Amino acid sequence: MAEAKKETTEKLTVKQRYEQDLLIDVVAVLLSTLITVGLFYSPLGLLTKLSVFLLVVIFGYNKFSVVQESTAQNVEIFHGFWRSLIQFEGYTFDHVQQHPQKWNVIPGKEPWWHIGGLRWAGPRIITRITWYKFRWQDPQLVGGKEVIVPHEEVINYIPLRDEVYAPPTLVAAETQVEEEKANVDVDFREIARVSNPYLAQYRAPYNWLENVMSYLGTLYLKYVAKRTWADLSSRKGEDILDTLRTESFVSTKLPAWGIDLQQVTVQDVRLPKDFQDAQKAKALQRALAEGRAEELAGTVLAMLAKAHGQTVPEIQKEIGKGDTELKREYLGYFMDLFTREMAIRGKSFLDIRIPGRKNGASDDDLSSLERAALIYAATHDRIPQGKGGDSQPGGGEKKKAEDKKMTRDELAKILKGE
Repeated sequence: MAEAKKETTEKLTVKQRYEQDLLIDVVAVLLSTLITVGLFYSPLGLLTKLSVFLLVVIFGYNKFSVVQESTAQNVEIFHGFWRSLIQFEGYTFDHVQQHPQKWNVIPGKEPWWHIGGLRWAGPRIITRITWYKFRWQDPQLVGGKEVIVPHEEVINYIPLRDEVYAPPTLVAAETQVEEEKANVDVDFREIARVSNPYLAQYRAPYNWLENVMSYLGTLYLKYVAKRTWADLSSRKGEDILDTLRTESFVSTKLPAWGIDLQQVTVQDVRLPKDFQDAQKAKALQRALAEGRAEELAGTVLAMLAKAHGQTVPEIQKEIGKGDTELKREYLGYFMDLFTREMAIRGKSFLDIRIPGRKNGASDDDLSSLERAALIYAATHDRIPQGKGGDSQPGGGEKKKAEDKKMTRDELAKILKGE
């Protein structure tokens, strides 16, 4: 029911546009007729009467339209297609061809003189410029970030230049992630243009762009299903149009609709959150089984002790006090090292680092891996020795003043493997 109501609203909106144009035509013709009749009873000279009559005939009984740059307009006569108007610098129609190929947009110049985008459309009342509702969405930069902006307008032109379109996100497309099947969300970007305005408006389905995106969405599902997560991720930003050309819809149907698909790229590939959480849990289990998490906790404690000029027990005590800066620093380094360790060992394909949380977060907010890291920080008693360090099981002496402290920058370099 909602869909039917939406369609009715759309038709009424377009209908109102036609009624508005028709009203303007009727008023112009009536005024022109009154002026013409009045000329017979006017005391004006013959030459003046002829001049006024010619102006009335040209502008009163004929419809003119201003065509925007890089667009075309379709003109109907008695509600049937008659001709197309074009304003596209450096391009024209292929007039030597027969209909409908004669409306193909090709490089060249218009064969007749014109002023800018002003075009003669035809006699008033019996001809009209076609209107339709056009819906699309495109990527735009807002505040330095890419945002998908939807548009919906009733327009009387067909865009001819290359445009970047953002089709709806492909949700829950099935692909292979290591040894498992998973549903991923994929964003694509399309660059397309209309190569024949007649075909796009009269041969393609109503709302041609939405229908093209809907058909392409089916092809995208097939494309994703044939590829693994790793393959999809490696193809971000690549043009996959050549692969899609093997499909009859792209190679045959789109040209028949007057649509020229220029480029299709994989913009982004995302795993659903529940799947990522499950993979994190598996990575944690592997790490705990291998004893790596405990070793990494000891490594981070030792480096923090050296960086802050304190003993390991002092660091452990400070971490145990609650939500302190040192605690957040410890967790950040631990998660970073854990991620790198898993990647090196080939046990995890995910970046499982946890973003920094706001002040006041409690242990209940922590992930299971972070909780394990805090447990090791409190109980671990076999700490790897740092260079020049003197930590021993169960504690150690405070560093002497003359010992050189490791700066935070040096610590960061170590963690980055530099």
